Amino acid sequence: MNENIYTNDWTRPFYGMVRVLETYEITEFPLRIKPVDIYFHFYSGTKLASLKALQNVYDVTLKQPVFPVYTSDFIQKVLDARHASVAMQEGQWQIRTGRSLREFRLPVGEIPDLTHSSGVVGYLSVPGGTYVHLGDDQASVSLLPLNHPADPLPYVSAATAYITHFKRQGRGIRFDARGYYQPYVLLSHADHACGIKVDGREVQSTEDGKGRLKVSFPPSVGEQGPVHDIEVHCHD
Repeated sequence: MNENIYTNDWTRPFYGMVRVLETYEITEFPLRIKPVDIYFHFYSGTKLASLKALQNVYDVTLKQPVFPVYTSDFIQKVLDARHASVAMQEGQWQIRTGRSLREFRLPVGEIPDLTHSSGVVGYLSVPGGTYVHLGDDQASVSLLPLNHPADPLPYVSAATAYITHFKRQGRGIRFDARGYYQPYVLLSHADHACGIKVDGREVQSTEDGKGRLKVSFPPSVGEQGPVHDIEVHCHD
């Protein structure tokens, strides 16, 4: 919804847009059902109360681990979702999406088996399930119970960037990444003994407080901005 709704057809309260933060919260937990959509009109800048409310919405939103995208990006994801297919073949899930759709959600208690899956960049388990990240428009996915001792291969648990051309190189990984706003990737099962290169240059990573390495890189300007080559090499 936009500020016209939160302000009762632009009558008052003119700071009503700030309540969109409640909407974001209840559509994120306990299960994510909608993206964050900051939708407003130019007249939000005509009153101090509405302008401050909008600034507050942006400040609070951008402090969260969000991945800003263009509306045209999101539209393409929706179209790809309408044509996505899921099938079981020889004990593996066969996922076919599209050029823009790169994620699906598993039920609570399951994770992808990275050793025996292909096309899987990584995953992130949350209370509502496990979000599986794909590196292409198709993948073959084997599953494991959440508490199963998995092979500690490095993987991308979260990112604020599009990831393409993902491939494993022994116990390392390499992929292209592109994001619009403070882009980064979070790597699980990686530590400071892993060497990390961005566009061929060694870079320093930081820990995010949850045992993951955070690798940042320059943002892309526009929907067709340059991509960055990310290489992670971990010793046995």
